[in-house]
Order: sequence, then structure tokens, then C-alpha cells
Amino acid sequence: MSKGSASDVKSKVGECTRHRSSVSQNAKLDVLDHNRKGECSDDIAHRLGMPLLTLCMIIKNHEKILETAKLVLKHASVKQRSERMEKMERLLSIWLHNLYKHNLYISLPLVQQKTMSLYKEGETCEPGHFNAISGWFYRFQKRYGFKNVQVLGEAVRADKDVTEAFPKMLKTIIKEGGYNLRQVFNSDEMGLYWKCMLSRTCISVNQKSAPGFKALKDLLTLLLGGNVDGDKKLKPLLVYCSENPCAMKSRLLVIWKSHRKVWMTRNLFCEWFLGYFVPEMKKYYEENNLTFKILLILDNASAHNLDFESLCPNIVFFMPPRITSLMQPMVKGLSQTSKLIIGLIQEIAGEGKPTVQEFWKKINIMDAVMIISAAWQYVSNCLMKR
Repeated sequence: MSKGSASDVKSKVGECTRHRSSVSQNAKLDVLDHNRKGECSDDIAHRLGMPLLTLCMIIKNHEKILETAKLVLKHASVKQRSERMEKMERLLSIWLHNLYKHNLYISLPLVQQKTMSLYKEGETCEPGHFNAISGWFYRFQKRYGFKNVQVLGEAVRADKDVTEAFPKMLKTIIKEGGYNLRQVFNSDEMGLYWKCMLSRTCISVNQKSAPGFKALKDLLTLLLGGNVDGDKKLKPLLVYCSENPCAMKSRLLVIWKSHRKVWMTRNLFCEWFLGYFVPEMKKYYEENNLTFKILLILDNASAHNLDFESLCPNIVFFMPPRITSLMQPMVKGLSQTSKLIIGLIQEIAGEGKPTVQEFWKKINIMDAVMIISAAWQYVSNCLMKR
């Protein structure tokens, strides 16, 4: 036999060979549905485009196919939640809301313990088994709109009852002391990562290897203050790790202090109080023909713990402990200043201007001082009055 004839035979055999293809479960159910309606096998095969032999095999094994379909449907169905579980979760959500209103710390072990006690209370009406694992709690949070929130700083220990009573107490002190709104001052500190451009980020991974800067470590502390009337804003006090940076070559728009850990210490606060605050207040009262009578409202930070009676009596009033996070007047000015700082940075490093990375490489502490000073000036008198 010639080579040509052998290749022809192979091609003909290849043409006659059929490729096996699997039939889906839905297609098998369609075949059985048509057959149940009394349709002819030839008509079903022609309509579904299926070989007649395959169709006959499906009809022959219809019991196994239907049994498999029931098992698939059973596993795919949504698990029905019992009335006992629904009641337990509703009571748990109410309990969590009450804890949140009283500003109490909530942990997973505490929630699991409360969950199991609530579940056992409903055991008389509907028996069953349940375990309050972390996976259930995750799904419970999604169903009832809860989320994990990290409680930071003084908010954990804040006393809401004292906070509600504080405004009345302060009004009484102001009225009995005969102070007007221009004589009542408040000041507070804030920490500022001045190379953090946006919330929760600090440029890019490149900063980790950039010379002269550690990621998330370039911090400064600001002390801002002003009176209730809003017409007198104190010059910002800035605490930085360097005493005399190379970038500081011009007249400062802030009071510059240095500390190795960028903390507001008792000595630094005493220097600010005696060296700037008291002389500045005397000058302010002379210019406005006011009696030298000041009420300075401070929180109970350890740095503020000075002997004010010997330094300058009847001038400082300390806020009650554990209310600073909820009732600190200067917090509004601090938060507004932070927003304005971010806004000014975005204007400098925006579209059509240097990129964020280019801006980050060029900015120095002097630029930060200029931006902070400008942002503090933008804080309006109306905001200070509030």
C-alpha cells in the first residue's frame, strides 16, 4: 500500500472519530422534563441537539439523576436560622449598644461569654447546640452593622457623667469670678507627623530607605491656645527633636523648643507659661484697657502640674479628670488646624505641581513651620467662640 493511501485512511478514521463531551446536570433535567411531558425521544433529541443514544441513557438512569439533583439542591439551600438564635442575637445587639453608650471596652471573650449566657436562657423553649466562635461573631457583625473599632487614648476612660456636668460648673466659675469672654483662655497640645501627607499613609515605601528620615518618626508637638471671644490666638509653641536645625535661618513664627523625645515636659511648659503667656497677657490687657484677670483652662496632663499659686495665683483652672477626650474646647481648633495643614499641603503638591514624592523630598522643618503658622491664622474667630 502506498504512503498516500495510508494517510487517506488515517484522515477518514479521524473524521469518523467523535469527541466525547459531558452533559451538564441541567441538560439532563431538561431531558427528563420533556420526557415526563410525553414527548417523543426523537423530538427531544432534535430539539436539544443531543445524540439519541445519550438521551436514551439519561432516561434509563433517571432515578440516579433525580437523586443527585436533590442532594445538590439540599447543600445549596440557605440554612434556616432558628427563632432561638434570632432572639439571642437581637438581645446581644441591644446589650452591645448599651455598652457603647457607656463607653465601655468590648472584647471578643466578653461577647462570647454574654452570647452563651443568652443562648442558654432560651434553652427551655427550643433545645439545640451552639458555640460562639469567632466565625459566628464575624457574621453577626455583618448582619447587625457592627464593626471593630480601636479605642485609643483617653476615650477608653472618659467619664460621660462628669462631662455632662462640666459646662454648668464652668459657667458658675466664670459668673462667680466675674470673667468676661476675653479673659477666659484654653490651650492644649497635639502631636503632628509633619511628613505624613494623607491619613494612614506616609508617601510610599521609598521613605524607608530615604536618607535622614525614619518612616513615621518625624514628629513635632504643638501647643495652641486662645480666648473664648476669639480675638486673641496665642503664638504656637512647637517642640521638636532638634534644637537648632539647619533649615531654620529666618525669623520664627512659632515659639521653638526642643526635646529628645518631642514631649511637652513640665520644664518646657513652665518656660512657656512664665516666658510667654503671662507677659503676652499683660500686654494684651493693656492694649484693650482690661483688668489683668485670667482664667486659663487646662487638662490634667502631668506637664501642666505646676505650682501656679506661687507662680501666678488665681489664674489656672484644671478640667476634671477623664473628660478631656469628650470635652476639650481647644480640640476643635486643633482638628481644624490639622485639616487646614493637610489642605495647604495638597495645594502645594497637587495636579500640575510637584508630585507628592518630589514635594516630600524637598520639604523641611522650616516649610512645616510656615504651613502650621498659616493654618493657625486661617482658624476663624467664629470657630474659636464655639
